[in-house]
Amino acid sequence: MTELSKLWVRPWRQEDISSIINYFLNASEAYIRGMGADPSRLPPYDKWYDSLAREIRLEPRDQGYYYVIWMLGDRSVGHTNVNLIEYGQKAHMHLHLWEADSRRSGLGTSFIIRSIPLFFERFDLAYLISEPYADNPAPHKTLARAGFTFVQQYNTIPGPINFRQDVRRYRIDKSDLNDLC
Repeated sequence: MTELSKLWVRPWRQEDISSIINYFLNASEAYIRGMGADPSRLPPYDKWYDSLAREIRLEPRDQGYYYVIWMLGDRSVGHTNVNLIEYGQKAHMHLHLWEADSRRSGLGTSFIIRSIPLFFERFDLAYLISEPYADNPAPHKTLARAGFTFVQQYNTIPGPINFRQDVRRYRIDKSDLNDLC
């Protein structure tokens, strides 16, 4: 059985919350900074857990963020999530492969292609945006291969765990879903 035949995605569950948080909290400072985040801005485990546990129970129209878990066989190996959700309009997507051995293998593209229809359907989106750190090359390649279009590069503080940085904005529209492999 090939790696791709064992690859699938699913909505997050309560039991995934610890893995999501631990991915960030157990990563090296260099790795966290390499994705554009500031380790000192990561919330404490308990606060983060409580926030995600509340969020997972909300209806789609009320959710501020939502996760899709990336599975390789029976192992969860990463996630993609959306935040800044404007139901019926747009959301911002983030992508994370938890296992170093799974990175730079092309799996991220396959996971993204399988994940983005779930976001469009759940939140009735017109489009998705992703704005990875400009100095982190991996997501740029993945997003381009998954059908996202580069829009612009600009300087910002993307979120509460980030430092000021250049980001590259990518976009995929609902009409682009028919073109996905």
